[in-house]
Amino acid sequence: MEAESTARIPRADVERYHAAAVEMADEARRIVEPAIERGFEVETKPDASLVTDIDHAVERRFRELIGRWFPDHGVIGEEYPPTHPESAFQWILDPIDGTEEFVHGVPTFVLSARLNFTRHVDEGHLFEALTRAYPNHRIYRAAYAHTVVVTGAADAMVDMHNRVWDLAPSQVLIEEARGRYAVVRDFPGPDGGRLLSAVFGKPAIVDRLLALFRDGGHGSRERAR
Repeated sequence: MEAESTARIPRADVERYHAAAVEMADEARRIVEPAIERGFEVETKPDASLVTDIDHAVERRFRELIGRWFPDHGVIGEEYPPTHPESAFQWILDPIDGTEEFVHGVPTFVLSARLNFTRHVDEGHLFEALTRAYPNHRIYRAAYAHTVVVTGAADAMVDMHNRVWDLAPSQVLIEEARGRYAVVRDFPGPDGGRLLSAVFGKPAIVDRLLALFRDGGHGSRERAR
């Protein structure tokens, strides 16, 4: 949940939501572990990304539990349409973050969920500026990339043009680790959803990266000449 908002929620409710998240993680484990042993079905979605019957099974189970425990809460998930979009409480789900890794047996996938509470472009030159400013950068995929930043193995990350369910849980984790998280792009996707870009990691490094975004990378190119 957003740090600035939790103070407005009774502590008992926060504890209920935390307990629910832990139970959901246990339920996901009960679905995923047997599937790894027995196998699973894989399909290709219209956007050419992979999805398995386990992605669907985990998200369906999450939605079932949320509907039972918190019937007035909304859900935003990768595999199914949103429910209760008017609710102040929104569960943001990515049943398997890193499906390609999951399919190929690479153990860098995670099961992610976040509860959010609220009251109610040409980027080529920018990428060039980032690589000039940080020539020792590395490219990691999916949930593993976020994990190395949250644990401090990498200083910061720029994650461009992703869905809310890919980014939301990492904001909670990075801020709990005393890091900084900032959304630098938010625009409509071709399917009507939103695409987000975020910078997160060690606060001093994030501030320097945000400066590159503010000037569109032009300042970095001038300094490099």
